[in-house]
Amino acid sequence: MKSFLELARNVAAKAVTFMESEVKIRKLTVAEIRAIQDAANKKATTVDADGKQVENLDTMAIEMVWETLKRGVVSPAFGEATIQDLEQFPLDELHKLMTEILSHSGLGEAVKGN
Repeated sequence: MKSFLELARNVAAKAVTFMESEVKIRKLTVAEIRAIQDAANKKATTVDADGKQVENLDTMAIEMVWETLKRGVVSPAFGEATIQDLEQFPLDELHKLMTEILSHSGLGEAVKGN
């Protein structure tokens, strides 16, 4: 019988469709979800030219998508991608893939129609 910590190392992966190609995603751990939240929160505010803190929700959202994909996609081709590469993809496709990862990890509902 496996120990509790050994079970945590066996993270299930599954194949999903992303832009008419198959990619593999994996379940995120609690620690990874927290790291995604922390990374996004760091991008939530910036300092403007006057030294005032300004909400930067667009940057926060992109950071959250990037961190989720970086941790959740296990297909080898994704390993070479950068956050700047995200700008080359349709937003709805990135959102679907991110939603699949989060759903597979136990957060939210799966995207219908994939």
